[in-house]
This record gives sequence, C-alpha cells and structure tokens, in this order.
Amino acid sequence: MKTFSFMSIVPGFRLKQILHMLYYFFFKPSLYDSFLKLNVRFNDGLVVFKIYGIEYSLKIKTCMTFHFLSYYLNTEMLAYFHNYMPKSGDIVFDLGGYMGAFTFYMSKLVGDKGRVYTFEPNPENYLIIQNIIDDNKLTNVVLIKKGIFNKTGNLEFYGSGSSGNFVNIYNEGRNNTFEVISLDDFVRQYSINSINYIKSDIESAEIQLLEGAKESIKKGVVKNWAIASYHRLTNEKRAYIDCEKILKDYNVDFKTKFWGGTTPFVTYIRQDKQ
Repeated sequence: MKTFSFMSIVPGFRLKQILHMLYYFFFKPSLYDSFLKLNVRFNDGLVVFKIYGIEYSLKIKTCMTFHFLSYYLNTEMLAYFHNYMPKSGDIVFDLGGYMGAFTFYMSKLVGDKGRVYTFEPNPENYLIIQNIIDDNKLTNVVLIKKGIFNKTGNLEFYGSGSSGNFVNIYNEGRNNTFEVISLDDFVRQYSINSINYIKSDIESAEIQLLEGAKESIKKGVVKNWAIASYHRLTNEKRAYIDCEKILKDYNVDFKTKFWGGTTPFVTYIRQDKQ
C-alpha cells in the first residue's frame, strides 16, 4: 500500500501544491509514483527534482508540475536517449516541443556553450514553452514558432486542441494556418554545420520531415537522431516502415527499436563515429 507523506516536499510546500498532490495520489497514482521517484520537493517557489542523481530546479505553474515531470520517467526518456545523450557544448534540436520538458532537460545538458533549437507551431504550446524559457532563464534555447515539414511556407490544417504533435491536432474543426520550414532550409539559413542530436515527435509527419532533411542527413550534418516513428499513417501501417525506406534510400545507418509503453517504436540515425 502506498504511504502518503509531505515530509519529502518540505520546506516550502503551499496549499495549491498539497491539493495537487492529493489529487494525483487518489486519482492518478502512476503519476504520483513518478513524483516520488524523482525525489521532488518544493523550495522557495521552485520545484527541485533529480534525474539520474543530478538535481535540477524548475520554476513552473503548480497545475503543470506533475504532467511536466512525468516525462522524465516514462518510456520517452529511455527511448529518446537510448543511442545518444546530449553533452556540454552540443547543438541539439527538439522537434515538437509540446510542454518543453525535453527542451528544459537538454538545455541543462548542453550548458552555456551549447544550443537548443525547439520547434513548436501550436500557439498554446508555444506560449507554455516560452514561459518555461523565460521563468528559468534558459538563455541557450532558441524557440521557433514553426513546424518542420518537407517545404518552407504556410500550411493549412483543420482542427482544434493542444498537443505536442504536429498533424493529429488538426483533424476536423476550425481552420488553422501555420508556418513550416524544412530542416534543410533551416540549416542553410542559420549556417549550421553540425547537429549533434535531434529528438522528433511530430505525429504522422515523419515522412515529410525526413523528405525535407535529405541534404542534412546525406551530408552528415545530423549526427544522431531519435524519431518517434510509432504513429499510424493508416490503420494498418506505422510510420517506421516508410521511415526505414527513406533512410535506406539515403544510404544512412539506422535501426528501429520496439519499446512498448507510450513510445513503442523509435527509429535511430547514428552518424557520430566517436
């Protein structure tokens, strides 16, 4: 039986934080377990937690705390960093920033000498990430309000809602137009010679993403890439099947690993020979 205690979060817990803990303890116990495993405590308005034994301090709205921190313990954390863990001085990309959990973490990993480029076309998510960046003084993060696609320009989608994904939030409903850019065009515009690591989760747009990254992949600009390739292109086919066909045509080393859980398939590119 689970034991509930506030001893692990003192000093500094507030009524809002206590109420949220009670809610997750009784109604979302799996997320509450994640909270405990991260050794979370509240201190002077900050959320303090540990990942792999290293302590981090985060300023975030109380209502977002549990959801945000849960990303550090679910399947994605292991899956995305299975082949490569960003290090100090790296240039990394977060394609599909959602709440900014991976942007925050990679910002800490690459440090002042590194750079994180985060792409998020969804207006609601963009504002969430911008607040995370501003409140935590993540000066090494460049946030781009665009989606990554196989061309540069504007795309029209239909739908509503807020998600970290790129396509499935625009199914049927209101009309939305977003700016998009291909990875190759972005690399040329910003004169980027090397990308140490990319994490991408842009549901069902993986094929267009890779089509627009052909030059960057074939010329070896992209060193390591973890592609969330589990999304369904049709009821019968997941994205990793076509991702593998494209990467084979690009003559690049890749592999797809089955993880299960929330991110069942991840396709990896590894061109870093170190």
